[in-house]
Amino acid sequence: MRRKIGKITVLLVLTAFLAMILVNRQWIMARVEETFFQERDKSGNVIVPEALQEGLSGFAYDQVSEEQKLIYGQILGGLQQYKDSFYVTAAESFDVQEAFFAVLTDHPELFWVDGVASFSAKESSQNWNVKTTFNMAAGDIPTVKARIEAVCEEFLQTIPADASDYDKVKAAYEYVILNTDYSMDGVQNQNIQSVFVTNISVCAGYARAFQYLLTKMGIPCSYITGTVWRDGGVAEEHAWNCVEIDGAFYLVDATWGDPTYASGDELDDAAISYDYLCLTTEELSRSHTPSGSYTVPVCDSRKYDYYLLQNKYYEGYDEDTVSQALWDSVNNAEAATEMKFSDYDSYSAAKTAIFDEGGLIEAPARKKMEWDGITNYEYRYIYNDELYILKISW
Repeated sequence: MRRKIGKITVLLVLTAFLAMILVNRQWIMARVEETFFQERDKSGNVIVPEALQEGLSGFAYDQVSEEQKLIYGQILGGLQQYKDSFYVTAAESFDVQEAFFAVLTDHPELFWVDGVASFSAKESSQNWNVKTTFNMAAGDIPTVKARIEAVCEEFLQTIPADASDYDKVKAAYEYVILNTDYSMDGVQNQNIQSVFVTNISVCAGYARAFQYLLTKMGIPCSYITGTVWRDGGVAEEHAWNCVEIDGAFYLVDATWGDPTYASGDELDDAAISYDYLCLTTEELSRSHTPSGSYTVPVCDSRKYDYYLLQNKYYEGYDEDTVSQALWDSVNNAEAATEMKFSDYDSYSAAKTAIFDEGGLIEAPARKKMEWDGITNYEYRYIYNDELYILKISW
């Protein structure tokens, strides 16, 4: 009898011990979900803190549905806390996917997110687990972030207090180009680390870094993806930007403004090209096609066209005007002459008049030879058939 009682006693104690472990485990799991994800209501649905939706805006955010905007705030909050797995409330996986990529489109500062993600939920559940991958350990993010912010702060210190928005856009364009070499071999080349840390990148890094700098200066700038046509009609994936200056929109491609991107046909010693600074939709569409994921604003203002601001933009072709521009360049000992024309026919006429045998360039070139005391002289030139630009290096 004692033995039986003893056995029962042991069994009761063991049962109580296992129950305590189970309860504790459930409590621990509940605390983990509450801490690492979001607070839930009595039905188990994630409660979206109002703070995650305050002040949200952006090129992609403004174009997603109202439901996706709510998810956008949850995803942004999770990524900002360096979490590669968290829960959001959504009716469909499509909405989670759209919100996720909208966040990455609007936020270049999330450099640790590589853009790969999965979304899963139990049947009939609106609690979706977002799992993404980071390109570095979460513990290393603050150090890299601080380094990037320090580099950007140095740049911001160079911007005069009275600088116009155009001045800021131009300065960011110059900074990204002058501090970055184009190469497919660069590490982290899909995010801003490649520009601000390693200084070697591709189009995604250029465009995201440009967007990051302008966002720091309070200038609306969106990240655009699509295709470009290069080398005999071959389509390539590409990224560029759209900026807002004084209420008007302009397109910018810092990658194509970098001579290190060109295939050997750029002018020698050229540090930067302003061909792709503040263009219209009509101009850039001759070579760039947006993906269609988001609606890009129509850009039809020429107010901040670089060549127009430099008095190197020509409406139509006039032989005397073009000839005078060549002579002025030589007489002023300029290193190069640049011309942009309003239409292809004018551009083509100028190219023929300048470079054909006995063309407009010969007389000023001979005069330069005479002044330089040489008997043999070579000039270099390039032309941009899409943007109707001619450049001559003396």
